[in-house]
Amino acid sequence: MLLVEYIKKLKQDNKKINLFSKNEINKIETKHIFDALQAKQFISKKEKLKILDIGSGNGIPGIPIQIEFPNLDTWLIDSKRKKANKLKEFVDFLNINCRVINERVEDFSLTNKNVFDIVLMRAVGKISYYEKYIHSLLKKDGYFLAWKSTNYKEELNTKKLKLVDQYDYFLPTPEREFRTILKFVKL
Repeated sequence: MLLVEYIKKLKQDNKKINLFSKNEINKIETKHIFDALQAKQFISKKEKLKILDIGSGNGIPGIPIQIEFPNLDTWLIDSKRKKANKLKEFVDFLNINCRVINERVEDFSLTNKNVFDIVLMRAVGKISYYEKYIHSLLKKDGYFLAWKSTNYKEELNTKKLKLVDQYDYFLPTPEREFRTILKFVKL
């Protein structure tokens, strides 16, 4: 199974490049992969969609979503060359349909307007900072999924995106951490 191979590779490669902190490495399945795959609430296996994972870093959520939904055309973007190279290595190792871009989203959005059906952002930053870039990248009927924890309400005031759905859940960890995925559309 590809997801198992990906998890093994993440753990192995974490010794060479800091993909996860020491506390997080043993929570890959129950925290990070589980969290990423909650996007299934918003993605259909039948659709062939083009998605962009902003600040992909270790490949989560983009790679697990691509594995779960192989019909997608997934693009992973990270501004750090070292992380982009590692993403390319993961994609080649797993032989999955992902493109890796080593560029700042601020620059990438200038030449890729109205291209993506879905834009993903998990553990990257505040929606307000990325809002104009996400708006530019999304197709007219596209949507943006943002993974957030408890302190997300101040991020709901957006000018170019409208919140249309929300999926709340708890991680299957002893701490039972709260998470939510916010779904926004273009205004």
